[in-house]
Amino acid sequence: MANKISTIRYKRQIRPLLSKIHTLNDLYSKNPSLFEFDISKIDINKPIKSPDADYHPRKRTKTVLLEESLEPDFYSPRTPEERLKSLKHYVSSELFKAYTELLSILKPVLISLAPSDCSWTLATRCAFEIGKEMAESTTTTYYRLNNVHLFDPDLVNPSIKELYDELYGDIDDWIDMEPAQVTNNYRQYLLIGYVSKLLVIHSQTTLYIFLPVLLHWLSHQNPYLRHLGQLLANDFFSFPDNSTTNIEELNGLKFNNTSRIFWTLYGVDYWKPFLNRASLSVVLPYKISLELFDELEDTHQLPKGYYRRELYSMFQICLNYNIIVMIMVKILQKTRKKCKTYEDAYQHFKNIYTLAVEMACNWLPFYSITFPNNKIIFNSLRQLQEFMQGKLKVLSSQGGKYTLLYKRSQGFFESLEAISYYYLYPDRKIILNSVDTVAKTAVKLRIDNHKFLAWLNRNAF
Repeated sequence: MANKISTIRYKRQIRPLLSKIHTLNDLYSKNPSLFEFDISKIDINKPIKSPDADYHPRKRTKTVLLEESLEPDFYSPRTPEERLKSLKHYVSSELFKAYTELLSILKPVLISLAPSDCSWTLATRCAFEIGKEMAESTTTTYYRLNNVHLFDPDLVNPSIKELYDELYGDIDDWIDMEPAQVTNNYRQYLLIGYVSKLLVIHSQTTLYIFLPVLLHWLSHQNPYLRHLGQLLANDFFSFPDNSTTNIEELNGLKFNNTSRIFWTLYGVDYWKPFLNRASLSVVLPYKISLELFDELEDTHQLPKGYYRRELYSMFQICLNYNIIVMIMVKILQKTRKKCKTYEDAYQHFKNIYTLAVEMACNWLPFYSITFPNNKIIFNSLRQLQEFMQGKLKVLSSQGGKYTLLYKRSQGFFESLEAISYYYLYPDRKIILNSVDTVAKTAVKLRIDNHKFLAWLNRNAF
């Protein structure tokens, strides 16, 4: 069992970490450009991965000059210290200095919290997960809420006032909760879960490129901390897609565009030490962005369709990956076609609309609540909607069939949004522009009509 640690001692240890994170948040709120990662300096040009090749580090065969070898290799750093030092050329000097200080703060905290027996059991994992909830449910975690909590609670934005009132002011109530005998025995696991989630919450603003350094360091520690690194990596790469809390609003800071960094570094296998193929197949569907792929392929002078082929090879090798998600990717792939005239664009988006309706007709009548990827499919359809509707709105200015296609697709996607609430969040209310359109679309899609209409009558307004 873990050695006991007092609340006072822990808060004394964690104070410098919270202070450093919120100092970074304050700097981010005033000068976000200091947190930019210069992807233009990344040498991403390399052969396309073979579809039957596993996800592995690229082989660097060029001759390395003596003076170059003295610099840490950004692409394949051997130690966490090298990984940190290699960031110097890609981030601001202020950020590099802050990351160096943050790592020196975190190391003793995590080492002190690692239990001597280095074991993970069902009970300790549960305590770890509760610790993550501690971080999400405490005002001191969030930059803006922490400020108003310290200085003037009346300044809380009305839109989150109710949620703010439900949050804990500090972690004391959590780590001193009854039954005390259980809490005391598992306190270190609670606290290490708290630290882990704290870092993940701020990864989308200030800590995104720092987390790989910490994960590298954890991989060199004892078995307990190595496993912690795996858990932290899973949370880091899945956040914020798997989060049910509006972190962005509570924190008061807009998330960074981390997808650009993710896909650029994916091209040089930077994530290889932290993501295996199974983990990638879970993460990638949330990160698909066709417009971003086009931008990055231009920026890094990659062959057109590079990222699309990467995705296809990934999904083809993962035999357990569901075919419906692959169909969705193929539909998304069609939107990459270049349209030179209004008529070309009309035919192109009409085909996409037809395929989306066909896919929904073949999926929703057989919807099963036990199918694990429904949320991903609905999310993919939302991304397709975001891509299509902005362009169709421009086309609709031509009137006639262009306007009709825009309105039809708008009604279809709004109906799918309502259907997603029916399946995924049946207790939630939803605001609709036209209940009749949603009802007619449900009939067209052949879902369970009577139950859906009854739900629509209760929950839509």
